[in-house]
Amino acid sequence: MSGFIHVARSEAKPFLFVLAVVAALGGFLFGYDTGVISGALLFIKPAFHASALQQQAIIGALLVGAVVGAAAAGYLAEAMSRKWTKVLSGCIYVGAALWSASASSAAELTAARFVLGLSVGTASFVAPMYIAEVAPRRIRGGLVSFNQMMIVTGILIAYIVDFLFKGVAGPRSSICSTPPTASSARSAPPSSSGSSTSRPT
Repeated sequence: MSGFIHVARSEAKPFLFVLAVVAALGGFLFGYDTGVISGALLFIKPAFHASALQQQAIIGALLVGAVVGAAAAGYLAEAMSRKWTKVLSGCIYVGAALWSASASSAAELTAARFVLGLSVGTASFVAPMYIAEVAPRRIRGGLVSFNQMMIVTGILIAYIVDFLFKGVAGPRSSICSTPPTASSARSAPPSSSGSSTSRPT
């Protein structure tokens, strides 16, 4: 590790490291979106009244989208270059993130996470190629590994965020709470105040 840092300082410019980290942000988002859903389900299930199958679809949609995005990334990188493929995936990610945040049903959230998967799958596939193209030969392997490091960092940050929000009430808590029905009102025990009881004489 110290040898890599020494060679990197002598041969590479600081901007190159910034460029590698920015290019590897797709890996960070891939790891974050994969890990954060485990804690988000605590709020999604009551908010959307999601069944077990719907919860599985919400979780798996991102990975299915990532497979499709990675499969299409090679063609996109050849057709429009690695850099512009990264730009396109970033724009898609922003739109899909806003869509998932405003989703009003489990099906809509599943579709939004599928589009998120398209973005992160494409970005995580193209990022190592882009970094390898701009990195000097002697430190190419170390810079390319930034993508893998960012993936596991994203998973770690996602679990930390899940832990910090474990006791926070969801923004849809008022929507999830249902008003009492007539049957529940009739079944409620009478209040002790103001009630009169008759005693046999």
